[in-house]
Amino acid sequence: MSKLTLDHITKRFGDSTAVEDVTLEIRSGEFFSFLGPSGCGKTTLLRIVAGLEVPSSGRVLIDDVDVTSLPAQRRDTVMVFQNYALFPHLTVSENIAFGLEAKRVPRPEIAKRVLEALSLVQLEQKANAAIQDLSGGEQQRVALARAIVVRPKILLMDEPLSNLDIALRGETRTQIKRLQLATGITTVYVTHDQSEALGLSDRLAVVHRGRVAQVGSPIELYTRPGHVFVASFLGNANVLRARISRIEPGVAKVVVNDVLRFGVEVIGGFALGTEVLVAVRPEHLRLTTANEPFDFKATVDLVEYQGTTTEYRMRAGDQVLRSVMNGLRPTNLKPSDEVGVKVDPHQCFLYPASEG
Repeated sequence: MSKLTLDHITKRFGDSTAVEDVTLEIRSGEFFSFLGPSGCGKTTLLRIVAGLEVPSSGRVLIDDVDVTSLPAQRRDTVMVFQNYALFPHLTVSENIAFGLEAKRVPRPEIAKRVLEALSLVQLEQKANAAIQDLSGGEQQRVALARAIVVRPKILLMDEPLSNLDIALRGETRTQIKRLQLATGITTVYVTHDQSEALGLSDRLAVVHRGRVAQVGSPIELYTRPGHVFVASFLGNANVLRARISRIEPGVAKVVVNDVLRFGVEVIGGFALGTEVLVAVRPEHLRLTTANEPFDFKATVDLVEYQGTTTEYRMRAGDQVLRSVMNGLRPTNLKPSDEVGVKVDPHQCFLYPASEG
């Protein structure tokens, strides 16, 4: 198990800055994810760690040793790519053994470690199978086995589930987590899928426009997003531009476009009249039934039943809002219905308007 340190990493491509001044430490044995939308810089960071890109400035350290100038093959890191990069003319076992053979590991040791890797990914019965005879999920597990069999200090994974269908994605995600727990290899994972990042990671970094917006555990980032982008990307929060219209002990009243008025718990200094951004997650906008108190009214635009949940898209003035409620308790609402909306003031996040 090894520690990875990124020390003021910046990467420019011509006049474009892909990564800007990223500093963080990934702990030994940790499952760490970079989460963000396409083009935010997360894959560039991973390629810099792997030695496939050279930073414009800054250092990469593994166990406090500067490896910035080392080529990829000398860093003791292994990357699992989106497209698996398996050799179609080799069997499963031959693919897994390839890296060991390149390192000139003795044949008895290769045979032993290949069997161990096959067992870890539960592919013992496919040892002699051709790659083209495997499912997408099985091919991904072969790529994982080939990566871990060389016992790297750092395992790097670039959107490894993006080519799989939904059912295989869930199954393979479970395999990845079990594998990392079993081996203890420090793992750095890149994804744009928030459910993957939340489900797999010990900690994660949300990347926004080449910078790290926030680092923390999944629970910390979901329940205490420190930046409006983190709130909106991790959990799809409704983000509203508002003005503080009244301040009471612990709670501010905000008004959005003179239509939406509700209370928000205040942590930090926001003065009366301040322009702010309010983020509230869909599950914290509750649609009220008859005679229940509400903060404002909205008109239903769309109802999407999704089994365990039902999503409602609504309009209040010129604001479009999303609410997610328990799908096992249908409300029988339909488009054009008017509904009361109740906001939990303790589940709203306030940010300076300048972050928008």
